[in-house]
Amino acid sequence: MSSLEFTCHIESVSDSLAVSIKAMVDAVSKRDAAALAQYGITTEGIPKNITLEIDSDEMVLSTSSGSEVELSFFDELVDALESAGATEYHARLFDSSSGGVLVWRLPHDAGDEIELDGADFLFLGDMEEERQEMLELAEDLGTVHDDFSEQVNLVVLGSNVDPEQLSRIAKSKIQTITEDQFWEYLSDQTM
Repeated sequence: MSSLEFTCHIESVSDSLAVSIKAMVDAVSKRDAAALAQYGITTEGIPKNITLEIDSDEMVLSTSSGSEVELSFFDELVDALESAGATEYHARLFDSSSGGVLVWRLPHDAGDEIELDGADFLFLGDMEEERQEMLELAEDLGTVHDDFSEQVNLVVLGSNVDPEQLSRIAKSKIQTITEDQFWEYLSDQTM
């Protein structure tokens, strides 16, 4: 059976945003159609529960569910967070059936752009392009690591990434990019 692992880190949480997010999580847990409709979330294919952890001015939403949960639920949830006032968040959804990863991010500011020059890279998962070529190009830009270390500050995600590795990335808040974003950055630099 496939599983969906969703994690969303929300930073700079005001008191009013915290109240809205708590109410949203409560509505999901109770499957309260009227309350969910206020957030633009439908009751079709939602997870049985969603976990909310609160730590000073940060909140972490997470859920692990089976394929009965519609992928559209996660889009609706992220849209609802934005509508509620979340301005700094990073969310990831891992689908074990395809090995795919969806990433939503509302950065702190424009300074949160992808910067590969001088980065400490870690490549995870299966890459569509030749992995060795990607590693060589990354070495020209910075340092490539074979495993997690304190120096790693940028992870390039391919498909079929181990869920434990995704969880570790989410907890450490290391910046991630997709393989496509890696190639886009390189093509932009050659122009």
